[in-house]
Amino acid sequence: MNLIRLMFSQFRLPLLMVFILSISSAGLAVWVIAYTNDHLLHPQSDVKTTLIEFSGLLLAVFIIGTASQISMTTLGHRLVYQLRRTMVKRILDTHLERLEHLGPARLLASLNSDTNHLTSAFISLPTAVYGLVLNLGGFGYLYWLSERLFLATAGWMALTILIGWLLMRSTHARIDAARNI
Repeated sequence: MNLIRLMFSQFRLPLLMVFILSISSAGLAVWVIAYTNDHLLHPQSDVKTTLIEFSGLLLAVFIIGTASQISMTTLGHRLVYQLRRTMVKRILDTHLERLEHLGPARLLASLNSDTNHLTSAFISLPTAVYGLVLNLGGFGYLYWLSERLFLATAGWMALTILIGWLLMRSTHARIDAARNI
């Protein structure tokens, strides 16, 4: 909880901008799908104009998506830098007897493992936001196109998720049982 508080207190504006960029990129991707359906599959106007507009949309998706990834990666590295700096300061402020009691292995582990996991999780956050918005927008558009197709697709996905969850639960139960032997 302290990490989330730290992240929002120090990086509120950059984090908000990254989320806006991710949502905009996913929204543009859904717009490309809708544009393809409306203008490329059922041409209503000049093909040259349609292709120029479509190319502009693709370019916008590329630029905003790239900006989102670069921003989140930069923000993630700033966060990790701040965390490591705070950890090193805490280590330097700790009494020597306490440091000797902890030992160098625990100190190095505290500097490496947690922050690397946080980096990976934080840097993959825009991909998760992008995927969520893209899926919600895509499902909304699919529902608008055909309610029956939407229901069939949603049912199939729910069944796939349920089967995957059951298989993963079974696999983890077997791994836990093997560890207890």
